[in-house]
Amino acid sequence: MPPFTPYWNARFLPVAWQKLLQAIEYRPLRSWFYFILQYQAWAHSTGWGPFGNYYEFGTGEGLSLAQYADALRTFCRHTGMPPNRFRIVGFDTFQGLPPTENYRDAHPGLPPGRFAGSTSEIMELLRRKRVITQGVDVRLVEGRFEKSLTPQLLEPLRAYPPSLVNIDVDYYSATSVVLNWLRPLLSSGTIFHFDDLWLFHANPAYGELAAIREFNARGEGALEPFPLFASPAIAGHAFMFHRPEFEWKRDEKAPPPPV
Repeated sequence: MPPFTPYWNARFLPVAWQKLLQAIEYRPLRSWFYFILQYQAWAHSTGWGPFGNYYEFGTGEGLSLAQYADALRTFCRHTGMPPNRFRIVGFDTFQGLPPTENYRDAHPGLPPGRFAGSTSEIMELLRRKRVITQGVDVRLVEGRFEKSLTPQLLEPLRAYPPSLVNIDVDYYSATSVVLNWLRPLLSSGTIFHFDDLWLFHANPAYGELAAIREFNARGEGALEPFPLFASPAIAGHAFMFHRPEFEWKRDEKAPPPPV
């Protein structure tokens, strides 16, 4: 979500127009989620990519989770894949943006406490979207990332590494903590969406963009732009992770795939 009043809530617009514009604004993300599920299912079926686990950092009021839930429900209906094949893990303070003193986080549109959503509200939203009632495994992790993203939390998640990650945390400091914690879980082909990538007008010293550049500079894998399947509204926020060496290798003893 942008840090300012979105245009569809502009007071000069009739309520019906506000609702229409809001629906249009979020349709690209929902459609993108759907095509990513299709793409990763295909790649995974032939042995060269992760699939099935959605991680979201900065769930806020649950708007992005709702879009993913819609896409997942449609995907399962179209493919016949059982919903209990999928997992959703959401991470947030559930108290809105925390205060920060890092100059790379400073933005006039990011007051502490903004984007607050409770765990009960998020779970109720996912029930309404029927992903919980249909068997999707949902887990919410509460707390500031520097305290909640621990090695102890990492270990059980190794069995369910993310295939799709949505980072909507606004701050450079939070994004940096998230990326460095995630690194051991990532495989080539993990796809990222950074909601607030351009919040600081592409200044590489601030926000999520600064955290991505530092993450890539470490040389232990990198995030590369991934504009596939996306409208212009989404393409500039999408990245794919790769390890230094491509790990999805064909078994030379196996027969070649059919042409």
